[in-house]
Amino acid sequence: LPVIVGRTPAEMAARQERARQIFPRMPADEAGWRAAGFLYGTPAQVVADLRRWERLGVGRAMLHNHLRHCATQAIRSGDQTQAEAMYDEIMELVYRSVR
Repeated sequence: LPVIVGRTPAEMAARQERARQIFPRMPADEAGWRAAGFLYGTPAQVVADLRRWERLGVGRAMLHNHLRHCATQAIRSGDQTQAEAMYDEIMELVYRSVR
């Protein structure tokens, strides 16, 4: 799970830029980072996000982010093969959770 942590906005921006040098498709700003379900912020903000995930249950939070971002992207992509693969993946996740 990608995480950007810094004490100041400048420190976070520098860390995000380094991450983008390695992984150019990473979001370019804090809003994009958070929209992708990644952790971003000061230590206190990241701890607050992790505590929220803990309350939800980490597995549930991870599933929520996967459905919200990865599944939505695959289904809306217009690529029928990609969408069908995602539907199959979702069905497998549902099946495993009810057994």
